[in-house]
Amino acid sequence: MLSDRPIDYSRLSLGQVMEADGSTRGFRRGRYKEMRCVVVEPSSGPLGVAEARSAYLIGTHLHSSSVPVPAIYGFDPQRGLLIFEDCGDTRFHDRAGFLLNQGDIRALEYEYTLVLELLVQMELKATSGFSPSWCYDTPVYDSDFAFERECLYFLRHFLAEGGHEDRWPPGVEEELMDLAGRVDALAPAPVLIHRDFQSRNLMLRNEQSLVFIDFQGARLGPLGYDAASLLMDPYVNLPWETRWEMAGLFSAMAVDKGLAARESEVMDSFYTLALLRNLQVLGAFSFLSRKRGRSFFKDYIPPALSGLNRLLAEERFSGYDNLRKAVNTGESAL
Repeated sequence: MLSDRPIDYSRLSLGQVMEADGSTRGFRRGRYKEMRCVVVEPSSGPLGVAEARSAYLIGTHLHSSSVPVPAIYGFDPQRGLLIFEDCGDTRFHDRAGFLLNQGDIRALEYEYTLVLELLVQMELKATSGFSPSWCYDTPVYDSDFAFERECLYFLRHFLAEGGHEDRWPPGVEEELMDLAGRVDALAPAPVLIHRDFQSRNLMLRNEQSLVFIDFQGARLGPLGYDAASLLMDPYVNLPWETRWEMAGLFSAMAVDKGLAARESEVMDSFYTLALLRNLQVLGAFSFLSRKRGRSFFKDYIPPALSGLNRLLAEERFSGYDNLRKAVNTGESAL
């Protein structure tokens, strides 16, 4: 499978360098066999090649499962070089942001409904036949992953990078362990999740049809994680009424397609996963802005914090007093 699309370098020409958000991979536009393309160069080291391998294998699987992803024109498994279809420059983030600024909530909800329909189709069709061996960065999203890669990530980069290790409220790690521990008990069965399903990872091919990108971190995980990522996305600061309405719509879709037995179990999962995702986002945005100097992310920390505080105000999270204090500590350090 890794050699069915070898690259003919004699027919590849490279063009302009493209900006990347948080990735350390290189992106360039070009032409391959007379087709417009995007050439993705791996991050340095063996992990970069492994990540490229995952992108190729997962992307091939998604495409064969009728999930809207860019076509893969070629892959060099030794170098980790990938050639994708060029889907243009317009992101779902652009369309959603425009509609939000216009105050056209009805149109905004329609657009999100289309995205959620495609997400449910991915979970329905692409879970079957997915091999965890394709994952370069752990094969499953579980309680251990949620604690290590989302909860501790938040503490280390949102709090510690601000120089406040000594001000962590006592007991906050225990509360985060409790939060992460909820993941393994979530119903229903795991599905294929993108794991970074947000508005800047959705392209509009020819400014029209939706395309999922940046899927190399996909793995098996809880139903609702990607929906939570999309609806809690600080790049598009949706009104809370819209978030809850869209979450309810996703729950109804999941039950209708047989992914879950009851809407209530999907919504229960949604709240937990939304909180975990928010912690990850704050850790990531802090790391990228402070450590890598990517100031783009700094502007989105306040809406991410607002979302986290709103979730922590829910009765179901009333026992997380130390976590609320930790959030206040980080907020005061901004």
